[in-house]
Amino acid sequence: MDTSTAFVGRDATLTELVDAVTSCRLVTVTGVGGVGKTRLAAEAVPLITERLGTPVAVVQLAPVPAGRVDTAAATALGLHRPAGTARAAVVEHLRVSPGVLVLDNCEHVLPEASALAAAVVTRCPSARVLATSRHRLGTPSERLLPLEPLPTPDAAAAPDRMDLAASVRVLGDRVRRLRPSFGLTGDNVAVAADICRRLDGLPLALELAASRIAVLGLEPVRDRLAAEDLALLDEHGPGGLHSVIDWSYRLLTPAQRDLLSLLTVFPADFDPAMVEELVTDRPATEDLAALVESSLLATHPAGRDVRYRMLAVVRAFAAARLRETGAENQARRAYVRWVRRWTEQGATDCTGPAGVAAFALLDRRRADIEQALRWAAEDPLEAARLATAVQLCQHWQPGAETMALTAELADRSNSAPALAAAAFALTNTGDTTRGRDLATAALAAGPAPRERYLARLSLGIAAMYRGDHDDSAAHWRAITGMNDIAPAYRASAHSSLSLTCCYRGDLPAARREAELGVLGAETCGATAVRAFALYALGEAETGTRKAKLLAAAADKADLVGATHVAQVARVARLAALVRTDQHSEALELVPPLLDGTHRAGAWPQLWTTIRIFAELLAARDHPHEAALLLTAADAAETAPPPTGPDITRYTTLKTTLRTHLGEETLTGIA
Repeated sequence: MDTSTAFVGRDATLTELVDAVTSCRLVTVTGVGGVGKTRLAAEAVPLITERLGTPVAVVQLAPVPAGRVDTAAATALGLHRPAGTARAAVVEHLRVSPGVLVLDNCEHVLPEASALAAAVVTRCPSARVLATSRHRLGTPSERLLPLEPLPTPDAAAAPDRMDLAASVRVLGDRVRRLRPSFGLTGDNVAVAADICRRLDGLPLALELAASRIAVLGLEPVRDRLAAEDLALLDEHGPGGLHSVIDWSYRLLTPAQRDLLSLLTVFPADFDPAMVEELVTDRPATEDLAALVESSLLATHPAGRDVRYRMLAVVRAFAAARLRETGAENQARRAYVRWVRRWTEQGATDCTGPAGVAAFALLDRRRADIEQALRWAAEDPLEAARLATAVQLCQHWQPGAETMALTAELADRSNSAPALAAAAFALTNTGDTTRGRDLATAALAAGPAPRERYLARLSLGIAAMYRGDHDDSAAHWRAITGMNDIAPAYRASAHSSLSLTCCYRGDLPAARREAELGVLGAETCGATAVRAFALYALGEAETGTRKAKLLAAAADKADLVGATHVAQVARVARLAALVRTDQHSEALELVPPLLDGTHRAGAWPQLWTTIRIFAELLAARDHPHEAALLLTAADAAETAPPPTGPDITRYTTLKTTLRTHLGEETLTGIA
């Protein structure tokens, strides 16, 4: 058992293993191929010998065929017996001369290895067995020690912390063994960390990547892995990734192989319910458990539930098998239909009491929505149905990539659903001109009620961002009169109409409309809709009460996962705090608002935040920075222009800055 390379990141696990062998008669280290089970056992052997004071015999089972396990064990103990008497000889020897029997790589001869281990544990009171296997032996007294891949650094970690991660240290060590001049520096450690994340910290994959890095360099290897080109690491020999995964794959039943390949459609972690919903032609529970037992799937807790994860190397192998069978397109189409069905249900649930659960489900499955939209590109009708369902999940905020994919639908289809969904996505990300044009085209195409609602919603938002409050109000009123849509949509239209009244300066009318929004939300039981109505009520208030109501609306939205409502409420609260000279509280709001709106691609809210931040900087005697931010906001195509009282407010602020800094300085900033 080779221990010639540096052993990194497993000190605690090594101690745990030695303690386990000391206290338990049978210990099995389990894990996916290439995770380092054999290496861990090799490091443990001398420590176990020292701790117990007994000999250790290692049985390398990888090259041993079925029917020869007992003989291999006897040979490792120095006993030369024919196959029929080998197990009895092993047991007899360990009864007289107790020691530790290490059975390495048991998975392909599992029944024999399990039977031998059970015989030793049962009949040799002072002997112990340490096994390594991708599948547990299944004996009653067995203690399992699951081995996970090495930890990888967080993408947001500081560069000087990334090289502390065990996976990065292993990668650096293995590259240096091949290219002594190599070193991790502040300039390249982020690339090395990215490689480790893409390989899930799997030691074998890191070893193979190191050999490629020594020849090609870090960036080329990272770029190929980013393109999911794991063939870069495939040696097609006994130590290659292909052969390591194929070893486990060949031990599966046909049904288990089919399930493993099908599960590659999930882009991220998944739960048992997702598998049951997708696989409708047969029960999948037992086969799913078998894949976990075979270490081809990993599990981790998620609250009270469990989620499954497939390592990148396993995913690449199984996806290749799916392509080879010719079933990839069929699997993708089934996956897209599955995503569309539960998204449509989520859109319905968002309009009633089930909204909280719907928001949680949508958040957990963001990656699935993005992947389904990408795969549905070849079927414009299916893509439009899915995109429409996503946009109808009222007050839930899709990711920036989902919005971009939805916007692209208008380039492939002129159907009302495609145009309405694309219009809403474009309007919410700041392209109000194109969003308005597509929404108008959607209305002209004679849409069904829900698509007509989306089109009207897009037109109302676009007009609001342009400062055309009469046009905006007309669209909100049209929605409140649509009796063929969910009441929750009409309730939100009342709240939006309240905001329009605020921007006009008609606060009494704004309060009336917001109260209608609250009443409608309470009637239908839609918590996110109620949070939006509370936000509108807060906007209709003045003084210190305004900031308090907006904070309550944001907190309410957070509780139900209505990220968009929480963001707009906090943007409004930021403005209220700045304009009532509560600068310390306002400063605390700015960083998370900038980060959240930027991550979501919510450009109108981002630029509005930047303008308010400019006000705050000017008030705190930072005129240069304030002028820079205002200039950037004025130049941004996705920034809505100031409306209502903000027009006078920002005109006055610019005049003040011009007086303070001088025309020449302002011109230089511009």
